Amino acid sequence: MLNYSPAAPYKGEGSDFYSLIYESFLRQDKQHGLSHNSAKIQYFTPNKNIFAMPYANEVALEECRKRDIDVCLGHELIKVHFNSVGEKIATFKDVDTGATLEHAFTHTNITSPSKPW
Repeated sequence: MLNYSPAAPYKGEGSDFYSLIYESFLRQDKQHGLSHNSAKIQYFTPNKNIFAMPYANEVALEECRKRDIDVCLGHELIKVHFNSVGEKIATFKDVDTGATLEHAFTHTNITSPSKPW
């Protein structure tokens, strides 16, 4: 599952980090045989951190590491499309280098860009 937050600042910033909640659901699904053991949660954002407050960011990153959540900072979502065999693909651009990355996924939660409060 892919979880995406847009570039800061945006409406809902700091309150849309659902990766830890989704991981707990996924863990339960794995225990009951409803999800494959290789299923993972992956968080993408063009920002260089999850939260603007350094301590909160440090705690969130540590918790993601403990729960095996992939955190990909500095990647902007460009488009979502299907490839030639019908897989769902998200295309990301590295905000530093401009390199693109295509990433297959089965489910996604995308917070759309919006104006700050």
